Amino acid sequence: GRAIGIWAAASALTTALGPVLGGFVLTTFGDGVWRAIFAINLPLGLISIYLLLAKVPADKPTEKRNLDLGGAALATLAFGLLAYGLTAMNAEGGGMLS
Repeated sequence: GRAIGIWAAASALTTALGPVLGGFVLTTFGDGVWRAIFAINLPLGLISIYLLLAKVPADKPTEKRNLDLGGAALATLAFGLLAYGLTAMNAEGGGMLS
């Protein structure tokens, strides 16, 4: 529960502050810097990986589990068909924004 609470709070915070900070950077430094905004993901990702490896203990397996290949195949098929259907609907002009 605590992990989900932290994740939800971080998601809400970044959703609220991301556009504001992005707009501030663009206003301050001009439109030519918009690509550089995405470079912030590199150090944040490296910090996240470091914290994961250094601070989060590995789980000990309690029992042997098998990979659900049937479920993986069905999920792949379902998401593929969903993507195809949405793409085909948009190509035929059936989208909501057309």
